[in-house]
Amino acid sequence: MTIDERLYDRRRLRQFLDGRARAEGIDRRALLRLLAAGGALGAAGAGL
Repeated sequence: MTIDERLYDRRRLRQFLDGRARAEGIDRRALLRLLAAGGALGAAGAGL
């Protein structure tokens, strides 16, 4: 991943978390719930 890609990703993440970015088809809260569930499943699968 190039530095430009990292900067873009960080900027988009900040925009998304602030509610300023558009994500067609999924709302911000639903995505955050999915990410949290995925993290919990990953941790459980790893035995943490």
